[in-house]
Amino acid sequence: SVIATALFASNLFFWSESRYFAPDADQLLLLHTWSLAVEEQYYLVFPLLFASLMRVGRRFAIAVIAPLAVLSFALACRLMETEPEQAFYLAHARVWELLLGALLALDSVPVPRSRWLCESLAAAGLAAILAATLGYDTTTAFPGAAAALPCLGAAAIVHAGTGGPSLVSRLLATRTLVGVGLISYSLYLWHWPVFVLQKYYTVGAPSLLQLGIAIVLAFLLAWVSCRYIERPFRARARVPRRPLLILTGGGLATLVGAGLAMHLGQGLPGRFSPEVLALASTPHHD
Repeated sequence: SVIATALFASNLFFWSESRYFAPDADQLLLLHTWSLAVEEQYYLVFPLLFASLMRVGRRFAIAVIAPLAVLSFALACRLMETEPEQAFYLAHARVWELLLGALLALDSVPVPRSRWLCESLAAAGLAAILAATLGYDTTTAFPGAAAALPCLGAAAIVHAGTGGPSLVSRLLATRTLVGVGLISYSLYLWHWPVFVLQKYYTVGAPSLLQLGIAIVLAFLLAWVSCRYIERPFRARARVPRRPLLILTGGGLATLVGAGLAMHLGQGLPGRFSPEVLALASTPHHD
């Protein structure tokens, strides 16, 4: 998983590993990187397609991108019936969610001109997101059609903002929510490993205190990561391009090498005591 993550292919790796005897999802330390891989694959392909389409014109780009989004959504719904793992992990079944944003950026939907329309659109979007957040559980067939509710809700809120401020936009502009938004990428990177490692430590379900500590730790790591890694890397004036490429390239190579060493070393069993290794090698029966 470390190798796949470094090569922007973790969605392909976890899809290939999604079999009956694979570890439970909440035990996979880098499982959350599948979505980053989908995004990176999108960012590598879509700009080239977009640049080619825009040579003809904005309307032509919309005329091509909109059917692609519909096709991807239909494929996702179909795969949920036949190959749900593909629908979840693979980019072709997820790209419609990203293309919604592209269509908004291309002004493919008329701007809401009236205040009541902005308010209604934003409120409906927020209601859709809350309905998915509170109504979906482990029995929900997701993504597929179920993903339309939160995705269209987010699109509605974004689009409502093009027509002017609303109660929802004012809520989202509060300092607390803006602060969470600013560290949200780093928070996404850190939250899952923190909770997985906590599960390793507690074995059973964590207590409310342990869960609270994990949440605070995830936010603290996210702030540190955003402040000292993410922001400096985005400030091009402070980081020259060549050292940046050398640093990132070297980091990726190191990750691939470390992952390869752990894989070829079969998980480095020497880290366990002889007693644990003997116990692990004892045959057992259900």
